[in-house]
Amino acid sequence: MMQREVARRLVAHPGSKDYGILSVFTQFYARPRMLFDVDPNSFVPPPGVISTVVQMAMRRATLVAALDEGHFRRMVRGVFSQRRKTLRNSLRTILGDRVRELPEDLPLNRRPEQLAVEELVALSDALVCYEAGHA
Repeated sequence: MMQREVARRLVAHPGSKDYGILSVFTQFYARPRMLFDVDPNSFVPPPGVISTVVQMAMRRATLVAALDEGHFRRMVRGVFSQRRKTLRNSLRTILGDRVRELPEDLPLNRRPEQLAVEELVALSDALVCYEAGHA
């Protein structure tokens, strides 16, 4: 059971205002599902928030395999720390001017909150391969 606003962040979809780092990491490792709300009057004293019961079914394996999970986690934190910037601009803080050398087929003109978990893993994998080729 948790505050309803946090529960919404866990299950949020790309493009919604609630979608962010917490959504990506939760959905990468688990299948979260909001079950029901709990009325504040169910508690003494009643809290000032509505609580929600969330089911977290942990995955046996991640939603999609990443070439380097550590890189994936660092990249997600990095791009979502500047979520209103395009990926091209937020990756510039990680790669510097080398961002211009990235393959054209990457979704660099989109914002992080527009990409599904699978797309973020694909981006991370592409960056891992790019960095390996330029090491």
